[in-house]
Amino acid sequence: MWPDPANEMWGECLGRVYFPLNVNFINDLKVRKLLLSCGAEAIAVLIYLLSTIYKDEGYFVEIHEDEIDLIALDVNVTPEFVLEVINKACEVRFFDVNLYNNFNIQNI
Repeated sequence: MWPDPANEMWGECLGRVYFPLNVNFINDLKVRKLLLSCGAEAIAVLIYLLSTIYKDEGYFVEIHEDEIDLIALDVNVTPEFVLEVINKACEVRFFDVNLYNNFNIQNI
């Protein structure tokens, strides 16, 4: 079953209205490293980031202080924790560290 883009809950977006999440997502080595380093709350931040990436441009998102604050508010964590997850995701190569460092862009 695929989501109906006409459904109001999907709202307006520039990118995709959904993205596939592999059933082995949680078993991916990069995700496991993130879990070990940052804890279970990191998964909520990671899925929020993926949703933002796919919702906006489709394959990347520019991350600024305001965006980090909004993620922290929505996921109920600190902005510092969001940055910790982003940095660890770059370290384990879940996100492209070069793009992030050069342009504040997360690309999967």
